[in-house]
Order: sequence, then structure tokens, then C-alpha cells
Amino acid sequence: MRPRSTGWEEHKSYALALAESAGVTLEQATTTRRLMERTMEAGYQDSYYTAVIRTIAGR
Repeated sequence: MRPRSTGWEEHKSYALALAESAGVTLEQATTTRRLMERTMEAGYQDSYYTAVIRTIAGR
């Protein structure tokens, strides 16, 4: 089951697409997007800061 959308992913997708269309690589934004996707998949979408810490610690 896909986690519910919190809205951040649409903004990140837009920003990454815009950068790509300009020929710019945003490695940090791509890394952040992957981290946020993992955070949502782990079920922490309602507790952002704690979720990010838990997701990083789980590496």
C-alpha cells in the first residue's frame, strides 16, 4: 500500500524536473528525495523530523 501523500514529493519532483530541463544536476535534492521516499515507506510521514532521524539511523 502506498503511503498517503504529504505534498512534499510533488514539489521535489517539480524542482528536480526543472533543474534537469536546465541541464543542472541537483545531487543533494535527489538524495533528499530518496530519503523522504524511504521515510514515507517506513510509515513515518506524520512525524517528519523524528522520521528522518530514524530513517538515517536505520542505514
